Amino acid sequence: MQAFPFTSMIDYDSHGYPQFDRAVDSLILRNIVKQYVTNGVFPNPSTNFQVVANSGTAMTVKVLAGSCVINGATGYEVEDRVLTVQAADTKDRIDTVVLRLNDDTQYRNIDLYIVQGTPDFTPQAPVLTRSADVYELGIANIFIPANGVTITQERITDTRLDTERCGYAMFMSEIDTTALYKQIQSDLEHFRSGTETDVADWIEELKDKISKADAAKLQIEIDDIEIAIESVRREIEEDTSYKVGYYENALLGAHNLLPYPYVDTTKTENGIAYTDNNDGTVKLNGKNTVDVLYNYFVLLSTNKLRYFRGKSLKFTTGNTNESVHVQIWKKSTIDTEMQLYKDFVNVEEFEVTEDDLEIEIRITPIKNMDVNNVVIKPMILLATDTSSDFTNYTKTVEQLTAENDYKTFERTLSTGEEVITITDRSITDDSIVDIYTNVYGVSPKEVTQTEHTVQIKFRTQKTDIKVKVVVRNGMV
Repeated sequence: MQAFPFTSMIDYDSHGYPQFDRAVDSLILRNIVKQYVTNGVFPNPSTNFQVVANSGTAMTVKVLAGSCVINGATGYEVEDRVLTVQAADTKDRIDTVVLRLNDDTQYRNIDLYIVQGTPDFTPQAPVLTRSADVYELGIANIFIPANGVTITQERITDTRLDTERCGYAMFMSEIDTTALYKQIQSDLEHFRSGTETDVADWIEELKDKISKADAAKLQIEIDDIEIAIESVRREIEEDTSYKVGYYENALLGAHNLLPYPYVDTTKTENGIAYTDNNDGTVKLNGKNTVDVLYNYFVLLSTNKLRYFRGKSLKFTTGNTNESVHVQIWKKSTIDTEMQLYKDFVNVEEFEVTEDDLEIEIRITPIKNMDVNNVVIKPMILLATDTSSDFTNYTKTVEQLTAENDYKTFERTLSTGEEVITITDRSITDDSIVDIYTNVYGVSPKEVTQTEHTVQIKFRTQKTDIKVKVVVRNGMV
């Protein structure tokens, strides 16, 4: 058995050189480190070995300073590095920026390199080398268009979070989810072969028994149900369970995105009686005797709002009494404390950013101020939502569907295309148009809406993109 560390007893050979009886080599230490730390770049700071465009220099990229672990060996770079990209070819190419562990005697280090891909009309990222002596982590892919002369930021794809190519160095072994994934796939297949078939058979049987007029009415209801089924099926396949509820409510037009029941329930604390009225509103009564940091009612504490990253939201309270505020707190990493982001009385816009790991929303009575039966009506809305009437989050899908007139269109934005045009009589100048894609981060750069037509312009895409457009006439 190998063990480490232990203090060596020192002896000397005939030439006077010290001999250590518990000396260890690098392999023993690296094998021990591998039991505790997985391969990858360290997650903090978030810029560890991030690859960015090197403005002002054509065919180069900049790799920010960072640290990593590869097979138990650690690599540190204290300064930003500039790497040169090989000249473009007559076909597109994808190169990969790698952290390379090289155990060959003449190297014995970890360093940064660019692995050149193969030019092709449909290029692929190069395969990473992972042998006994050389092991690579791919931290970014660079798309080099045919005859291109510059590297811009949109051509750099960050792959540090891709566990197949890089991943984060974590102080625990990665959980093997293979068995769980197979079970989910099995359940999904059972759903497809059983439940969907049963529903389809039932619908066909009904169609045979009803008149054409009734069939037309039923078809509208079926289309609505299929939208909900498709959303759930997609969430199972993509493992994006955090969209449940938020996605459905936004899709169907609900303007209150704040889940209910809340984190806290009816309670009395430091002179304030908080009453959950069981309808989404909260009543406060009394006088707060301590600082707001120590007396509050938590409405929401979650990371589920990450689905709305990049979207503008607003929070409304229906309250104008200065004795009661609402505070939004955020944290960016597991190891940091919550930081105050917003403090307000009635209405405040806010955003969920890429750095927001968790968000907490609190009702906070001001210290030593009388609070006389103040009722808070909390709502999270899309910033574009102009409705001011309070609506409880807990409406059912059926209720939401019944209260909205909406129509869904699905299109494919093919490789190299930029524009999708939808023409339909249901579209008006006042229609609310929601646009969703099947690729995170891909969103329109321009939307033009006229009578009966919506034109949606994207950046030129390298792959096919599925686009769903929901046109709503009316708001819950």
